Amino acid sequence: MLAELSNYLGRAATLDELRNLQIGNVRAIYKKQYAGPAAGIEVPLVRAAYFNFAAWLGIRHAITILQKAEWKVVGRNGQADGILGPSSINLLNSGPDPNLLVETADCILIEELKGMQAFQVFGKSWILRVRAFSPAVWHGVCSELPANGSIAGADRETNASAAGRPIRRV
Repeated sequence: MLAELSNYLGRAATLDELRNLQIGNVRAIYKKQYAGPAAGIEVPLVRAAYFNFAAWLGIRHAITILQKAEWKVVGRNGQADGILGPSSINLLNSGPDPNLLVETADCILIEELKGMQAFQVFGKSWILRVRAFSPAVWHGVCSELPANGSIAGADRETNASAAGRPIRRV
């Protein structure tokens, strides 16, 4: 977060500045850092997935994951460059089924996580996080995301209790 605050301020931020951030400043930072690149994403589900990935992985990695998913779902090879340019935005807005796109992106992330050395220690928690925060309704693209499951649907209670969180009725 210190790097993001520094980027927002246009100079090196101090730890004291980070500790004393007000909620209004945090909103402004998120709006500038995360919402700016996503301004062209018109599909709410895809935009929600972008914000989820960006907050967890950083903006460039979030865009790379979505680009990889785009190309995989449409069945073509493409360059995942981490830049949310006009062609990527166009494909995100008019491309494949948004649920399939986001689920595929979730699966790509899980495969990346599996390749990390720390997966042996944190893997179960990481997969629970992907499952709990994904806005998609899953179709069973990968085994870690069961078909017909979604945090937004009936699987909300299962995911919440599995993650050790109290179940909140909405």
